[in-house]
Amino acid sequence: MDIDALIASATLPEEVVPLCLRPDLRKRFEQLDAELARQRLGRATLAPTAEEKKLADDLQALEAEIAKHTLQVRLRGLTHEPWMKLVAEHPPRPDTPGDLAMGMNLETFVPALILAEMVEPEMTVEQFDKLVDVITDNQYENLQNAAWSLSRVDRDGVVFSRAASQVTPGTGEKSRQQSDSGSPRRASRAKKPKS
Repeated sequence: MDIDALIASATLPEEVVPLCLRPDLRKRFEQLDAELARQRLGRATLAPTAEEKKLADDLQALEAEIAKHTLQVRLRGLTHEPWMKLVAEHPPRPDTPGDLAMGMNLETFVPALILAEMVEPEMTVEQFDKLVDVITDNQYENLQNAAWSLSRVDRDGVVFSRAASQVTPGTGEKSRQQSDSGSPRRASRAKKPKS
């Protein structure tokens, strides 16, 4: 193993968090989608009606409109040194048990972490503050959770796909072989039916 080549090929984990800034469009999309599903439910033919075609066209137009109003925030995890520097810049408040337990001022650390990990789009602190003012708490929590997990969640465990091992026998778990004989198993205590 060439350790230098392995280190040179290293990448940091990334995640994209979509933030729809027009929830009214999403709500309209959900309504039209439900209406289209309702109309398709009880009919006898597979051919779409004129109304269904119109609803489908409206849905596709809304998909494009929603995409234009969705900010795709790409975050990249931090290496150890920038993480520790960020922690040092946000010392825990002595009167806040949560801060003391985590070793940082959570109120100031989290937004700084999100900004430090944000690769796209490039944003100033002022722009980020404006963004936070127009997104929901749930959207902010999605950003926060993604940022935290990129730098702090264990991603080095052994990888194993049960589904892949079932498709390609011999690569993982052994499945129990099924008998083709149709006869009862040796340990079977089934009684023979009376004639």
